[in-house]
Amino acid sequence: MNTQIELIEKKDLREQYIVRIEVLDKVKNLLLLPDIMLATTQQVADFYEVDKDTVTWHIRNNRDELNSDGLTVWNSNDFRKEFDSVLKISGRRGGFNVEFSNGDKLESSNKGTTLFTRRAILRIGMLLRDSNIAKEVRTQLLNIEEKVTNEVKVQEIDKERQLVLDVVFGKDEIERAIATRSLLEYKNRHILKLEKENDDLGTEIGLLTHKTRTWSDRGVCNALMRNYAMKCTNKLYGKAWGVLYKELKYKKSIDVKARQGKGNLIDKIKDSEWKSVLEVATALCKSEGINVGKVINEINKENLCEA
Repeated sequence: MNTQIELIEKKDLREQYIVRIEVLDKVKNLLLLPDIMLATTQQVADFYEVDKDTVTWHIRNNRDELNSDGLTVWNSNDFRKEFDSVLKISGRRGGFNVEFSNGDKLESSNKGTTLFTRRAILRIGMLLRDSNIAKEVRTQLLNIEEKVTNEVKVQEIDKERQLVLDVVFGKDEIERAIATRSLLEYKNRHILKLEKENDDLGTEIGLLTHKTRTWSDRGVCNALMRNYAMKCTNKLYGKAWGVLYKELKYKKSIDVKARQGKGNLIDKIKDSEWKSVLEVATALCKSEGINVGKVINEINKENLCEA
């Protein structure tokens, strides 16, 4: 059984729990910005009942994790691009104002406003040591794990017991033979799962080493970012691609947005850069628990069906 201290100190453990965003609402009412359903740094601080500087400190020290959860800095153009039809954006000296459909307003400097997704908010809860609300969030996470683990164990015991009874009380040899095969398959289910995971891993390695693929780089990248958007940005595909371009700039020194010319940004990626693009897209997806090998295998199946 994991502990609260382990959640605070171990990144790989936090990755296992980051999908459980529902615990936030179980602990306390979470106020988000209207229309865009994201939270400012101050709103996150208010939720956890800590000062804003504490949250800012964690942003600085855990930026990679939080970025992978969809933490972004929005400027006036970002608001216009994503929500121009529902928001009113007006400039002012040194910054800009955003008015939401319900009349609420957000003031921002020209540097932009840091915005949190629910995943990023949950991440902060797994990092804050002294917040009582964060402690309760971690308690809820650990309780879910214990409950699910116990339920799975009981289900497995009941299932195996029933399969054994089917073998013992089969009406004839044929029925008992079928029951025996089912029992053996059930006992070997973990081996079968590992074999499937190894197949997916092999596909993923093939992608990362750029050796054997019959599908296009662009098609793979589109599929990866589509899965990332569905899981991390509330299906805001433009925002998901924005995260990818930002990661490319800081991790691979590929600044696609700075390139001149008309057309989609993806068209400005050079052939020699696709290996780096796919590496970053893969890393983003893996950080969210997305099975990259499975995504690629599904693309391959689609291509075979079309052929």
